[in-house]
Amino acid sequence: MRNANTSQAVEVLLRALFEGTEADGPWVEHRGAAWEMEELVYHEQLDMLVPYQYLLLTLASDETRAVTRQAAEAVRDAAEQLLALLDTYEQAASGEHPEWATFIALLEAPFPVEIPPDCDTRDPDVIAVMIRDMRFDGSWKKKLDWLALQGTEEQERIDGTRARRLAAFEEAYGVDLADLLFSEQAKAEHDRLAQELEDSEPGLPPLHWRKN
Repeated sequence: MRNANTSQAVEVLLRALFEGTEADGPWVEHRGAAWEMEELVYHEQLDMLVPYQYLLLTLASDETRAVTRQAAEAVRDAAEQLLALLDTYEQAASGEHPEWATFIALLEAPFPVEIPPDCDTRDPDVIAVMIRDMRFDGSWKKKLDWLALQGTEEQERIDGTRARRLAAFEEAYGVDLADLLFSEQAKAEHDRLAQELEDSEPGLPPLHWRKN
C-alpha cells in the first residue's frame, strides 16, 4: 500500500470494510448496508465490478453512507491507537534505557495490549521470566544466587546478565514482568508445572538451560 495512490488506497480500505479479510469479517456489520453494497458492486449485465468509492457517491443510500462513515471512523480511531502504541515504543527505545523498550511499551501502552494465551517461547526474555517463576519462586535474587554457586561461566554471562537487566526494570517501575508478559492461563500453567518440577526434582533448578 505504500506505493498506492489515494484512490487505490481508499478502495482497498472500502473492500476491507465491506468484505472483510480471510481472518476477520467486515467492519460494516449493518446487514442492510452490506447487502446493498454487495448487490451494487457487481454490474451483472456488463460483468463489471464497480468501485465502492464511486458507488458511495452514486447509487448507495444515505443510510449506507452513514454506516460507512461510522466504520471508517472506527478504523481511524484504531489506527490512531496503533500509532500511539508505536510512538510509545519508539520513545522508550530512544530513551535512557532502550533495552527496556518492549517492557515500557507494554506497561505504558495507550490501551491494554493483547497478549498470547500461552507464552511466546521464541522470546528469550519471556523464557527467563518463566524459568524464574517456575524454578526460583519468582525471585531474580534466588536465580542469581544459584548461578553464582552452581551455574557455568556461560550461564552466568548470558542468563545472569539477562536476569540483572530484567530485575532492574522491575525495580525501577515497581512491576512484575509476569503481569506484562503472561495471561492468567499461562500463569496457572506455570504454577502447575512448578509444582510438578518440585515434586520430581525438589530444589533443583534446570542445569541444562542455555539461551542467547
